[in-house]
Amino acid sequence: MLFFLFGPENFLALRKLRELQATFTKKNPSAVTEVFDFEENVDFQRLRESFSGGGGLFSTKKLIIIKNIFSLPASKTDDVRPLIQDCMKDNDLAVIVFEREIKDKRGKFFKFLKANAKSQEFLKLEDARLRQWIAREMDQTSDNKVKIDIRAIDELILLSKGNLWKIHHEIEKLASYKAEGEISVQDVDMICPGERETKVFDLMDAIGERNKEKALRLFYSLKAQGEDEFGIFSMIVFQLRNLLKIFDYQQKGFFDQQALAGKLKMHPFVVKKTSGHLRNFPKQKLKGMYQLASDLDYEMKTGGQTPEEALVYFIAKA
Repeated sequence: MLFFLFGPENFLALRKLRELQATFTKKNPSAVTEVFDFEENVDFQRLRESFSGGGGLFSTKKLIIIKNIFSLPASKTDDVRPLIQDCMKDNDLAVIVFEREIKDKRGKFFKFLKANAKSQEFLKLEDARLRQWIAREMDQTSDNKVKIDIRAIDELILLSKGNLWKIHHEIEKLASYKAEGEISVQDVDMICPGERETKVFDLMDAIGERNKEKALRLFYSLKAQGEDEFGIFSMIVFQLRNLLKIFDYQQKGFFDQQALAGKLKMHPFVVKKTSGHLRNFPKQKLKGMYQLASDLDYEMKTGGQTPEEALVYFIAKA
């Protein structure tokens, strides 16, 4: 039996690898499993010996897991192909080829695996597929006792920057926190620490809505959590730059968020959240805020104002 798992979504690919390994071990408790990771060690002799040898003293069954072999030159992968070809007729031997990401899919070894293995590609989950996955993951983690609101899903994606490893761990925490019912945005904000950038998004929302009281409350909340005032100010300036960049691209007719994410090297959900702010920030206002931020940055660095004074002034005048 030959399996080929590959793709950039490492969390899902590794989960599938563990499932296949667990299934094989359950069916063959006394079987041998050998792992060859070619990013750690290149030992073709041991690999050849593993293919030619049986499962050991108590079992003829064997599982061979080959990781990261595509990091090697094509001439080396060509040496492995005959070994795998020979083993495909051996019912006692199972092979899993695992690769994080393959940059060139034109090679002979890749085409051979695609043609002969049970292959599965794990692409990055985005937008609707990512939301559906989170909802299913919550169902499975909580035994269908806890649901998650769609707005809470978006908040979780933003807090984790779409990283499935982080999302998985946060879902476990949320399912433990709430025995039954529905996870809300407030639950996510309370249980999941998230990134500083996400908290600054909320602060920018309040500034854009001209809700100075809420903006000041969010600023002092960030400060109470140990955030540095200069760091908060730097993130606001960074966000203003992003808003200006997205505004300029949209003026040129670029509205596709996926394309914008690629051009600006941002996560698609960050682009989506930032784009949503533009409704509250006409370009002239954005330019004025950026100039004000630049002036205050100079004053902070020259001792004219403390970072806290500059932030409070910025919130009041923005």
